[in-house]
Amino acid sequence: MATHGDGFIAPFALLLAVLLLPFGIGAVSAAEPSRPARVALFRASGFPTADAPAVDDATLATALTGLPIDTIDSPSALAARLKRADHDVLVLPYGSAFPLEAWKPIREFVKHGGGLVVLGGAPFQQPVRQERAGEGTRYVLGPRQPTYAHEF
Repeated sequence: MATHGDGFIAPFALLLAVLLLPFGIGAVSAAEPSRPARVALFRASGFPTADAPAVDDATLATALTGLPIDTIDSPSALAARLKRADHDVLVLPYGSAFPLEAWKPIREFVKHGGGLVVLGGAPFQQPVRQERAGEGTRYVLGPRQPTYAHEF
């Protein structure tokens, strides 16, 4: 089977493209029928992946080709910038792991009609928080739980 990047199976890029197809083709809104979907891609350096293979940047770039992408590089930036007026779909490429700091904005985004693509794993099962580590921060996996997923 063909692979891409660090052994990521190429068909997953195709699957992502197919999942985004409804957002990119046809009417995203009645006011703007030909506008492609605006993608919010959460992509934070060092963020852990749970229950799924890591997705490399090249695979994501290939799968999202042709769509306007807003790459959001931290949980705090995701919490601040994820707005339904600015994005049509959120892509979380970390399997079951999700940024706990952005949980409420993610939930509100979906509640107000935003699309959601979670690559691999069981969505919203593995909360991840940031904590101080020396002069910087690090990501820490919280206890695995279905509580967040049940809110959907």
